[in-house]
Amino acid sequence: MSASRAFSTSAKKALVWVGATELDLIAANGSRGPKVVEAVHAIEAHAEAMYPGKASVLKIQGTKLHKSTKDPNETEEVVSVSVLTESGTRLLSGHAQASGGFTTHTARAGR
Repeated sequence: MSASRAFSTSAKKALVWVGATELDLIAANGSRGPKVVEAVHAIEAHAEAMYPGKASVLKIQGTKLHKSTKDPNETEEVVSVSVLTESGTRLLSGHAQASGGFTTHTARAGR
């Protein structure tokens, strides 16, 4: 490897966030915003570990914490997140929780 090479091709590529930024999540959720951002980053890391080279997009569906209408077992307020391939196929869906935790569900294409 030459000394002029400034980057590694094996470096992990961060997922592209669409729908919201960290600042959007913080602005919409006040003092709970940083924990929501922490949870979204945890989902991102989880997806990168599960689907290396396949997961490309982190789609944040809304910015404000809310009660889940799809998961009756979810006890916390959440922000919904999907992980997609570059072509838009959903691999994973999840909830970033107000506490900083998260839950995920593998999509059919992600199995």
